[in-house]
Amino acid sequence: MENRESESDRSLDNPRNLACSTLQRLDRLDVQPGPLLTLLEAPPDDPERVTQALMQSSTLSARVLSVTNSAAIGVVGEISDIRRAVLHMGAGRARSIAMAFGLHMLSKDSGIDLEVAHRIWINSLEKAHLAKLVAEAVEPREADRAYTLGLIQDIGLTALVAIDPQFYEQVSNNHRHQNPLSIREQEYFGIDHAQAANHLLQSWNASPLICEEVLNHHQPMLSQNDYSGSNLGNLIAGMLPHDCETMTPDRMEWLAATHSQFLDSSFDSPEQMIKQAVKQSREVHGAAPSIRIDEATRLRMLGELELDTAGMVHQLCELEAQLTRKHEQLHALQFEAMTDPLTQVLNRRGFNRLGERRIHTAAERCLPICAVMIDLDGFKAINDTLGHDAGDIMLMEVAKQIRGNIDSSDLFGRLGGDEFAILQLNVDEETARKIIERVAAACNGKIVHLGPNRQATLRLSIGAAICNNPGKQMLMNDLIAAADEAMYTSKRAGNGQVTFTQYPCMSKAS
Repeated sequence: MENRESESDRSLDNPRNLACSTLQRLDRLDVQPGPLLTLLEAPPDDPERVTQALMQSSTLSARVLSVTNSAAIGVVGEISDIRRAVLHMGAGRARSIAMAFGLHMLSKDSGIDLEVAHRIWINSLEKAHLAKLVAEAVEPREADRAYTLGLIQDIGLTALVAIDPQFYEQVSNNHRHQNPLSIREQEYFGIDHAQAANHLLQSWNASPLICEEVLNHHQPMLSQNDYSGSNLGNLIAGMLPHDCETMTPDRMEWLAATHSQFLDSSFDSPEQMIKQAVKQSREVHGAAPSIRIDEATRLRMLGELELDTAGMVHQLCELEAQLTRKHEQLHALQFEAMTDPLTQVLNRRGFNRLGERRIHTAAERCLPICAVMIDLDGFKAINDTLGHDAGDIMLMEVAKQIRGNIDSSDLFGRLGGDEFAILQLNVDEETARKIIERVAAACNGKIVHLGPNRQATLRLSIGAAICNNPGKQMLMNDLIAAADEAMYTSKRAGNGQVTFTQYPCMSKAS
């Protein structure tokens, strides 16, 4: 392990020089991927390629065989040939398990404390399984890729720990620090562990797309239309805390909102989703007798297994107090009663609860915020003439069209009947107008089929109110009321209109 550089040397660097110095120190570590890179490049549906990759490492083959012959797999009669093991488990599963142990070998070879290496590895396993669960729910064909991204997204953390373990020891001991780990790394190293991972992957000639997705795994700012199964899984895994940090309110809010919009039909809550990922990861690290840790650490692990009732990411060798904090944080993510069952968007309760947080954030940080109210024109006539089933189909189509044309970070809910609302944080007036006009263009005039020989033309009345300089006294109800008044201006002007107003200034029609 490389000795820690002096504080005086580090303090002389400006941010750019500091980043360059850190990258040079990473290069001097000479971390090699071993069989991990070969496995990354092996297609998960190609048993021959997976077998060939495993045969490059007798240690890795032994570990995969150990899992194959464990009770979790249920083999009748011991398997001693790696080719048979791959065929028995399936190439995709064998590859996933092999990559997990390949990462463990890389962590140990980096020279860091074995207990720390093991904790980082367990954390990576859980992120990999969570990413895979998300992809299976959204786009199953991308599940293997999501697993890969979740597994390797934190390899840069191992490398940074290797060049300065004392920094991470201090971070781990300072639980009161509110800044995410990546920000503290930027301040200290000039780069964070995502950038370190990207640097390592590039030096190994990994694919540019993998390098980019690992680099951006803490940046959930994509448009909803840009989400795929693998990158959504990668981003959700990236929102979970590392071994030396806790979940921040912003990350919890994003995770809850993303679950509500994408995953609530597959998982009752974020808690259930995380608990399932933790359970699956234990199958791997619990079925490999070749990995040994000291007795004291083992006792601590057993204690934590009993305490992990909240399903937060299973942190090996963590103190009971930190696990209790995670239990309390995860209870804030209970969203069973916050989703509209018909349209699968936030209901009034969910929208108001998350909306109040957005209003508070806007006021605290002086960020512009825009409220949008949407009403379906002629909805009563559809219910009266075509029936409530037709009305339900129309509402589901409206929700689908709106959700597909707003940003993933926007709050979107059905407040009741045919009334929908959007709350956009940190958008300027031009951006807000473009999004609202995109929604109007996608919906107005669309022919919706409501059953055999039944159809109707969709038209919306839309009103928006933007507050560029929110004060701490601003109330969400007041902003919504301004947007609602703008919506009624649109309705009086005729079907399919949009009215834009500034709050608390005078209204002006678009």
